Amino acid sequence: WRTLRQLQGSHQGNSPGTTLNVLLPQMPTIMTHHGTAMTTIKQVLVAAAVLCLSACASTDPAPSFNDSLSTEITTNGTKFFTYIRHIPKDARGDGRGGESKADTSLQLAVEKELETTGYCRDGFLMLERYRANGIARIRGECRDGASDSDRSKFPNRQ
Repeated sequence: WRTLRQLQGSHQGNSPGTTLNVLLPQMPTIMTHHGTAMTTIKQVLVAAAVLCLSACASTDPAPSFNDSLSTEITTNGTKFFTYIRHIPKDARGDGRGGESKADTSLQLAVEKELETTGYCRDGFLMLERYRANGIARIRGECRDGASDSDRSKFPNRQ
């Protein structure tokens, strides 16, 4: 293998593109029936590579879930919540290995919702996890107690 410098030195009297032509010789041209150059094989290969890479990068859209968060604040200031996800039939797994992925997805959704709403500021303890018949549910207790602001922002449903 010769280095680029060696190639440049051996072709100093040639035009600036000569070094590139030595490294990547000119590829044959695909001709139309009129005899004009349409595109080179290099361009076809690059286009094919781009198409293949873009196809590999595409993913199926994430299923949409019907999620809800219900809250309860007791008289002593303990904050409980129940997060329920209704899973559409087309998004349910077949029972072979999909549970851990679905559980992780549910756990992340609960954490995001609690962070967004500010309901459990110091995290939570999971009291119950349930999943059957297209319903997944997490019940938990917040580590922090309820403030007056929490009581007005998250009133108990009667």
